[in-house]
Amino acid sequence: MEPADRLQWKKVKLWLPITAAFAATLLTSLQALQFVTSSTLTVLRHSSIILTAFIEYHIMHTQFDLAAVLCLLGICLGALVYGLADLSFSISGYVWLTMNVIAISWYQVMMKNIASQKLLNTLGMTLYNNVLSVPLFMLQTIINKEDLRDASLSSSALGILVASAVCGTILSITAVAMNQYMTATSLMVLNHVNKFCLILLEHFLIEPTLTWISFAGTLQVRLLCLDFYMENLVCLREFFQSCTLN
Repeated sequence: MEPADRLQWKKVKLWLPITAAFAATLLTSLQALQFVTSSTLTVLRHSSIILTAFIEYHIMHTQFDLAAVLCLLGICLGALVYGLADLSFSISGYVWLTMNVIAISWYQVMMKNIASQKLLNTLGMTLYNNVLSVPLFMLQTIINKEDLRDASLSSSALGILVASAVCGTILSITAVAMNQYMTATSLMVLNHVNKFCLILLEHFLIEPTLTWISFAGTLQVRLLCLDFYMENLVCLREFFQSCTLN
């Protein structure tokens, strides 16, 4: 454990574009879900993997071999097969989804770029990312004229909210830390594969929701990420070794 870097105006100005992209990923996702199904959101957000690789290649000059490119295309195809039966079309929804894909890809590459510069430590980047996003969400609440005075939570709902906040903090810190050891595209692939792991767990442990076609698409996403998994395992080994040394 180490103390987080303090908020400094010079670094705040540097971080504001990243914060704006972070807030945009959440807000555009919520807006898109008002017009399209969750399956449509899952499928189209996988295109952010391709866009992230494209941006990372041109900005950070990360090289991708043919196998990696085919793997990325296969992931997108598997996601399409998964959600094919439940896709919905809405012009407004697709506009929000397009903005969401751009925001996610840009945010991931910018995070990788600033993590590589090592201007802030892990907790410092987490602090900047979350604290600076609060005013943006407050502004969105005012624009939407949301009335929070009548909001009430039961004790169980409040407990879930607190647990979610704790998990969100852990997720934020570990994601920022892994940015120092993985390429932006690899981390994006890992995040998307995690979603399909949850889909499989829900199908087998809670309620069967997958057809044979969607199940095949889910397996395709998992299997075609094998090349990226091997790279991530090396990166994670370096990550845990650095934690041990520190």
